[in-house]
Amino acid sequence: MTPAADALPPTPWRPFASRALTYVSITSLALVAVGWWMASGAATAGHEVAGLNLAVAGLVLLGAASASWLIAGSRAVARRQAHLVQSARALRGSPTAEAADDVPRATVALADGRHVHRPGCQFVAGKPTVPASASHGGRPACPVCLG
Repeated sequence: MTPAADALPPTPWRPFASRALTYVSITSLALVAVGWWMASGAATAGHEVAGLNLAVAGLVLLGAASASWLIAGSRAVARRQAHLVQSARALRGSPTAEAADDVPRATVALADGRHVHRPGCQFVAGKPTVPASASHGGRPACPVCLG
């Protein structure tokens, strides 16, 4: 992983958001339980309305908290995906600069690998490589560094 990727949080949610969802969930479920208890002890349907309203309010609160928590997680995942795509593009380099280069770049491959890579590719970093032949030996190009 790159140092910039290490700076991103390991989970999509901040610890506060997870704790807040837990507290709101407990409160919402308590509202539902109290509303059920109030409605169950009522003698007539008219007296059950207050308990029913309390239980519905608890369910709405639980739904809103869960939805906001999921949306925050989805946004964090989208930010991480955008960061990773930018990192991959930066590792690959500028496509226009490569197209202007008439000199073929040196490529390497793992002895038992399926793709050919640039020497600095993250997929072969720190691994023993062999120079790839001009025809690449029929191996496809790495989608990250040569893609």
